[in-house]
Amino acid sequence: MTSIPGPGRRAVASLWAAVAVPYVVLALCVPAARALGVVGRVPIPALTVLGMLAGPALVIARPGLAARLPEELDRWLGRDNRTLAALWASGAVLALYALGRLAVFLADPTRIDCSIDPSNTFLVRHSCLTAYVHGAILSMDPAANVYDLAFVETAAGTAAALPPTAAHFAPFTLDAFGYPPPFLLLPRALWLLTVSFASQRLLFAAASLLLFLFACASAAGTLGGAAERRMWLLTPLFASNMVVLVTLQAGNFHLASVALCLLCWVALERRRDGLAGSLLALATLAKIFPGLLGVMLLARRRWRAVGWTCVAAAAICALSVAVLGTKVWRDFVLYHLPNVQSGVALRFMVGTPREIALNAAPFGIPFKLGALGLAGWGWAEARQFGNVFSVLLVVLAILAARNHGSAQHRLTVWLALVLLASLRSPYAAPFVLSAMTVLLLVLAAEVQSPRGVAVFVAVWALFSLPTPPSSPAVEIAVSLARAGALYVFLVWAVLRKDPTAGGREARAPGAVALMPPAPSC
Repeated sequence: MTSIPGPGRRAVASLWAAVAVPYVVLALCVPAARALGVVGRVPIPALTVLGMLAGPALVIARPGLAARLPEELDRWLGRDNRTLAALWASGAVLALYALGRLAVFLADPTRIDCSIDPSNTFLVRHSCLTAYVHGAILSMDPAANVYDLAFVETAAGTAAALPPTAAHFAPFTLDAFGYPPPFLLLPRALWLLTVSFASQRLLFAAASLLLFLFACASAAGTLGGAAERRMWLLTPLFASNMVVLVTLQAGNFHLASVALCLLCWVALERRRDGLAGSLLALATLAKIFPGLLGVMLLARRRWRAVGWTCVAAAAICALSVAVLGTKVWRDFVLYHLPNVQSGVALRFMVGTPREIALNAAPFGIPFKLGALGLAGWGWAEARQFGNVFSVLLVVLAILAARNHGSAQHRLTVWLALVLLASLRSPYAAPFVLSAMTVLLLVLAAEVQSPRGVAVFVAVWALFSLPTPPSSPAVEIAVSLARAGALYVFLVWAVLRKDPTAGGREARAPGAVALMPPAPSC
């Protein structure tokens, strides 16, 4: 790296800044304006555009920000790559438009025209964050049950009138809370910052996007080589992927959990076991599915990382008891988990053909088959599918632990396992594919030919583009085919051998293998 970055590094760094700065500006200005009662005087679209312009201006004023990027990026955007540079610039403009448009809707819920799909009433008015914040509100009442299904109506995909404790969420509908008790510490902290749900929604989305970008930048620096360069080039473009936009707009924690898993991998590569264990404990106690990564660490004999994970998990659970009390834990064990096991808490997933089609989990396959005419398939078969898939996940985690190679290859295996683990949930909405966005970012380094580009684009389209509107039966059939292709692709990603020569591609200084390669005979 040189102290004076060239135009290539400046352009890439400017794009990253143009993506991130508008969310920072809005997250600082809009909640403050709302608290002062002058939010109507704040021109949110203008602030968004000014944030996009301020990002590159910051890079120009502070060249050291661009100097941190790989020097090869200066040559990549030189005269010899004009066509690729033009394509990249076009993609950058589209990404800024998509992310900037969404930022306006996140800051101002009345700007429905800036939703990713203004015609989709469910998507416009659905917010997973309502469940998180409502759980935090209920957790302050010693007599309330944060998991009580009476607060929401899940039959036939309709929403009941908002209860008094959730009236301020309007015009958004109330979602049911179903996360482990320690997760409530996050919305409780958000509640301390502001009681305005509109502000909470913006802060949550901005924090999720910034954490995602930070995790990708950290992974890029750890990888080195072509993977690092392409991650710097493509991350802002991939951040505008539809599944990422849906996750941000819906206010789901999944994007943040994927970022935590990615940062956990970075910490493991650098032998920072305490940090890795803390990150894995946070992700697991929030979304449960990252716990499968612990099986992989056990199989790789990373005892220190496993130990730190247990210590951090115990500390977080103890903190949740100190802050929330013990009742929320009793309700989780004695009320919520039995309702999940019986299917009472999951009735929404079969309420409409749309919900059946959106579910990417193996648990949902019997319902897809039943909707397509296979009589007698339902809850009993779904539980069998879920149990078999759980066993297969443990086996795949053990096999993944034995799949050594370059840092790039290890990361693809890690991310594929993350996505497979998230599919263990009975209901895996499209936002679980946000992990696929990062996986494709890393796999992009392996594309070396026009044929490879065509295959890569086809895979990206298969798992990123929404299904065109059609009859319910066709949408369910397409979703079933996509789910099957997804499972095959992920198993391939976990089990395949390292395609790089010798499996020892360059990586950043200080990075080490998760497990040293086995000695050759």
